[in-house]
Amino acid sequence: MSQTTMEQRQEYISRRLCNVRRKVYLLPFFHSRHWQLVLMCMAEYKVIFLCSTHGEPVPTLVQTINDAMRTFQIDALKNRPSKAKEPKWLRLETRRQPQASNLCGQYIMKHMYDIVTKGNTKLYAKMFQCPAPFSDAELEHIRNLFCQYLYDLILSDQGQ
Repeated sequence: MSQTTMEQRQEYISRRLCNVRRKVYLLPFFHSRHWQLVLMCMAEYKVIFLCSTHGEPVPTLVQTINDAMRTFQIDALKNRPSKAKEPKWLRLETRRQPQASNLCGQYIMKHMYDIVTKGNTKLYAKMFQCPAPFSDAELEHIRNLFCQYLYDLILSDQGQ
């Protein structure tokens, strides 16, 4: 698989924003062997960054998202680029994964599941306030859901 450039990523995200209008977009992001999650809340024109180690978003990610949202906003404003502005970024202190663990992907999947099932963008700040790690039972539940989804997907591809 070839590497994509920042411009290609920005163009892809911009195209998706313009062609598939949604209130919220979930963008799992893998950087330096670590999963993070970006929520693009279009109605409020803000970006929420979630990281299970409480890290900061990398500058290239911020630039890519800002450029994509600016392109979307210019398209929505119909050629009035002077009215376009940068989105507001929020970094929420989410559940913190145990140190020296490799659970970041499961934490991101759990966050995505919670976002999709609760569905209210105004509750996100409250939803992620607890700094304690997820319990083994919570992570086991997410793993089971994911395995069931893959199993169902494989069966549907086989026509069963």
